[in-house]
Amino acid sequence: MPAFEVSQSIDINADPETVFGYLRDFSKWKDWSPWLLADPDCELTYQGQTDQVGGGYRWDSSIVGAGEMQHVSITPPSSDRAGTLRSDLRFLKPWKSESDVDFVVRPTRDSEGNVGTIVTWNMKGSLPFFMFWMKRMMVSMIGMDYDRGLRMLKSLIETGKVDSASRVHGVQAVTARRIVGRSTNVRVQEIAPAMEKDICEINRKLEAAGVPANGTWLAIYNQLNLKTQALTYFVGMELDECIDTPSGLQSQVIEPAQCMRVTHQGSYSHLGNAWFTAHQRIRSDGHKLASKKPSLEVYRNSPEDTAPEDLVTDVYVPVK
Repeated sequence: MPAFEVSQSIDINADPETVFGYLRDFSKWKDWSPWLLADPDCELTYQGQTDQVGGGYRWDSSIVGAGEMQHVSITPPSSDRAGTLRSDLRFLKPWKSESDVDFVVRPTRDSEGNVGTIVTWNMKGSLPFFMFWMKRMMVSMIGMDYDRGLRMLKSLIETGKVDSASRVHGVQAVTARRIVGRSTNVRVQEIAPAMEKDICEINRKLEAAGVPANGTWLAIYNQLNLKTQALTYFVGMELDECIDTPSGLQSQVIEPAQCMRVTHQGSYSHLGNAWFTAHQRIRSDGHKLASKKPSLEVYRNSPEDTAPEDLVTDVYVPVK
């Protein structure tokens, strides 16, 4: 069977004992799991002591599938030693598979002697033989899921909350609209700084052309290669056809389409949760992804005058 490995890490500003406590207790996973958030009604059941060897939990959902995890070994961290947490993971739906999952929790100190933690989340597993062609894509997708989960874990531990909530609207029509901005090729991990740079440059060129930058801002995702995590996006502001395209910018027209719409409220760093939710709902609701049509992010307010927890973004994923 095709074997695969996934690994993601993150720095957390907390001591290793605190971080380990969140990881070892399965009853706390619902607050930061990158999968459970897509289905608030997911059925959860717990076995034994959820923070001890032999303890575990099960989930069953028409949206995120079904499976179970169980602790097989727990070694807490100390001031000079990494802690490890190993578990068995079994997927039951949409297909059956088994994987070994572990967390490594390493203590760190900065130049001023402050204690921190590096968390590494690993998975070793295999796919059914008939899915061998999905190996690279599966590694990429799980890696992005792990990244989303670790971001939420970091936020939960450092601030006591996760600024991320998604609301599913279902399939809706997107009308034609013209966007003026610029196109960029980038890897998924580099979107945030690249887009911030692009928006600053677009604002500068709009100002030079005497065009107010107070319209609706959007990002159009034209191409995404899940295997390599390379994508092309076009970010800009909606403008009427009667306004000329400012020098140094390009225009792109969004064609009408039917899309799964999910509204995300919270920090842009957690926007991946809305994308995951949209794709899961497309599958669970029986729709087909229109992969050749662009997906959209529509920014309903501005980070310049809005707190991160109040940012509202609509995600649109096209369906056939």
